Amino acid sequence: SYKQVLETFGLDNGYYYLIKTPIDSIKETAALSTVFLLYVLIFLLPFSIMIIIVMVDRITQPLTKLTTVSKKISNLDFSEQCSLEGSTEIVELGKNFNKMSNDLESTIGQLKTANVKLQQDLDKKEQIEEMRKEFLSSVSHELKTPIAIISGYAESLKDSVDDPEDIEFFADTIYEETQKLSK
Repeated sequence: SYKQVLETFGLDNGYYYLIKTPIDSIKETAALSTVFLLYVLIFLLPFSIMIIIVMVDRITQPLTKLTTVSKKISNLDFSEQCSLEGSTEIVELGKNFNKMSNDLESTIGQLKTANVKLQQDLDKKEQIEEMRKEFLSSVSHELKTPIAIISGYAESLKDSVDDPEDIEFFADTIYEETQKLSK
């Protein structure tokens, strides 16, 4: 081991450096270094922890705010806005959330208005369809009655009614019923 140390400090010309130092001074320096590092650790560790806590809070607070706003937006509640200050990417993200929230609120409002109008149009169409059915039913009824009368009297005429008064009555009735149909 002594030879290895000598070889480590050896010169190219065959001479060696021999360094002698008392072991007590090395122990004293090591003890001072240990005490110094202990004091630094005791005083700097709490200070470092406080700085870390403050920095983590500054980073996570805007993210927490963004999370809260995004949850409300996902539930279609657009009442809350991100109010972040600065010029970081998180602030830019907050501004984009605000814009997205406003755009979604506007679009959903337009969709609701269009939906109400569409429902009114559907209701009106149903009402018109019902009126059409009633009209056709009424027209059908109004046509069937005169046609039945005309058919009956025409059949009676065909079956050779011989009385001229009956023929005139049947012909007058047929004529009146056709006038009703025309109206």
